[in-house]
Amino acid sequence: MNFDLIIPTYNRSRLLVECLESVFRARRPDDLQITVIIVDNNSSDNTREIVKPYLERSEIPCRYLFVQRTGKSAALNEALAQTNGELIGFIDDDEQLDASWFEVAWREMSSNPSLEYIGGPYHPNWEVPLPDSLPPASVYSAGLGIVLVSERREFNASFPGILMGGNIVIRRSTLQKVLPYPEELGKLGEKIRYGEDEAIYHRLLSIRARGECIPELIIYHWIPAERMTKRYYRNWCFGRAIGVGFQYRNRVGTEPRLLGIPKFRIDHAIWGIRVQLSTRSMQDKFLAQMDILSCLGMLYGRHFYNRFKGTQRTALERPAGALQPLTPSMAQGNHHRVSVIIPSYNCAPYLVQALDSVFEQRYSDLEVIVVDDGSTDHTPDVIQPYLDRIRYIRQENRGLPAARNAGILASTGRYIALLDADDYWTPTKLALQMPRFADGEVGIVYSDFSVKYSDGRELASYLSDRPLACEGRVLDHYIRSRFLFPSTMVIRRECFEQHGLFDEAMVACEDIELFTKMCNVWKVALVGKQLMVRREGAHNITANKDKIRRYTILAFQKFLRSTPQLNRTSRQIVCRELSVQCFDDGYVAFKANDARTARVRLFESLRYDKGNARKALPLLFICCVPTRLRNLLLKFKK
Repeated sequence: MNFDLIIPTYNRSRLLVECLESVFRARRPDDLQITVIIVDNNSSDNTREIVKPYLERSEIPCRYLFVQRTGKSAALNEALAQTNGELIGFIDDDEQLDASWFEVAWREMSSNPSLEYIGGPYHPNWEVPLPDSLPPASVYSAGLGIVLVSERREFNASFPGILMGGNIVIRRSTLQKVLPYPEELGKLGEKIRYGEDEAIYHRLLSIRARGECIPELIIYHWIPAERMTKRYYRNWCFGRAIGVGFQYRNRVGTEPRLLGIPKFRIDHAIWGIRVQLSTRSMQDKFLAQMDILSCLGMLYGRHFYNRFKGTQRTALERPAGALQPLTPSMAQGNHHRVSVIIPSYNCAPYLVQALDSVFEQRYSDLEVIVVDDGSTDHTPDVIQPYLDRIRYIRQENRGLPAARNAGILASTGRYIALLDADDYWTPTKLALQMPRFADGEVGIVYSDFSVKYSDGRELASYLSDRPLACEGRVLDHYIRSRFLFPSTMVIRRECFEQHGLFDEAMVACEDIELFTKMCNVWKVALVGKQLMVRREGAHNITANKDKIRRYTILAFQKFLRSTPQLNRTSRQIVCRELSVQCFDDGYVAFKANDARTARVRLFESLRYDKGNARKALPLLFICCVPTRLRNLLLKFKK
């Protein structure tokens, strides 16, 4: 089994040497093929020189990666993009491995296939004893980097703490589901912005990945003298709270909240202020200061951190993970199999026609997966006659992206075909599309389709209204026209392995973000016939134009952030499209007398592209003046 050990480092060359020596000293199981990846996060010391001797040693292959982007999370994301091990391990440059660390990791992960990740204790390696002026190490052990574990425990909501990022072993297939590390969090040069570990840990809990804390998986953590000061404690407490508060912008929880953060944090801060005004001991007052700083940091992180730095990725905005490659046993005999994914929510009246259209295909190598997303109608009864020919997955209602993802993750085909439950195919669809995959660069094959509206109208050809619909390298055309419709598409499995699944946080336009990423890398083929029939009505989410527009903006914003290497021409086209969409959204808000939203969107429109300046600036001026004057200007305009 291949094991990639990632060690991020920043200006700690002396400690890095000790860390690497402990890696080479540790005992290594014969069946574990270890590679060490040293990630230098733009260090200005002699890190590059001290690493060179280890790159030449033969006992363990080592790779050196220099990352210019500031931030530990950015360094980890770039390193992970270059790994290929089945197991991924993480330690920090100020740690040393116990001699049995690799043996324990191998024992746990090889003997228990259902175990997806493990963590372990941090034993302190003190430079000097802890001063009496500070609280005992047990009070703020996380601030010092101490985790003492006496018994094996499962990571879950009741675990007293989190999975610490400097002592992890995780299966690659699991890690792909929760990446990337949020780059606003983690240490940013000399700034303390903790929280990247906590973000990944909560994602692992949200997907119900099974993990355990193993007492024998020991690292020794260097605790320098400069860390044992009240100033460091305060900086750590405030910095960590910023990271936690930042995550509360999107985190769902059941605890009572006030001002967007847990109410008990505000209660503790109020208690801390009372202690400051009392005659309590200096140590009690110092602990009270920590409670106050935690509250202030969380409020700052929740409401202000990164708010005014342009478009930023939130801590929970991430690709929805990546599809695990087929194992050799799964791939055997599946070279041409198409997995048809049919998500359904209360679509029982249409589901029979959708399924029948699949089984009438003139292409026989099929796997059909129906994902019932918590339907409350008689969908289970409708499915009953088909159970011997399909895989039926029923889950709690989590939305269309989650239902699609569940089906894709359960699939075994080399190709993935999407079909919404209220659509249906013509019998020749797959037979006409599949030969186009003979070109190995083609990742997507789509087709034209017809539309039946609920009021009886029909549209014979959808693509007839999309003159930019084409094939080949279609990214620039797709950005402007968005002519790919899921139910017409067959997608090569490698596309999902490379670019991830649908983002479950998006309630609309999740396909735009994912397909844009795919079009940036893969060629697209078109079968210019109407091979699918789409029902369009009030039950379709596409009926809500305002929602579609707002989520289209979010989808393209996320695409820009996730594709920093995008060529200049395509980036300009995305920005131009974002400018148009932001202006349209701002204009709708302006007409609705929502000046605040209009200002934000119109500013965004100008920031992405100045082409709308003549239209946007007058509206922006009107939105920025006092309400009474704005009403007068609007009357004058009329």
